[in-house]
Amino acid sequence: MSVNTDIAKADEGGGSLGVDIELTGALVARAGARQGRVVVPAGSTVADAVTAWGDRYGSHLRLALLEGDRLRSTVSAVRVSDGGAEQLVASEPVHNGDTIRFEFHE
Repeated sequence: MSVNTDIAKADEGGGSLGVDIELTGALVARAGARQGRVVVPAGSTVADAVTAWGDRYGSHLRLALLEGDRLRSTVSAVRVSDGGAEQLVASEPVHNGDTIRFEFHE
């Protein structure tokens, strides 16, 4: 089962951030989703974005990526941009237009 959100963009003036979430490899099967988009308040973190995604589409999404307020030990998060990729932790702030890719590691 694949979950794709229907939120097209962040609120332009309301201090909200649009964040795209991508899952790769075994996480797709584990979470039952490949990608999604969420809108979170300014100042939100990677964990907040995942929690918002899970709140909207099912707690299984959050459980596949987070353990408490941290990334699972088998999951890494990367901010993907035109200039490359930046490794993130769950407490890292997200920015409007971010694409956060989650990867599974044994």
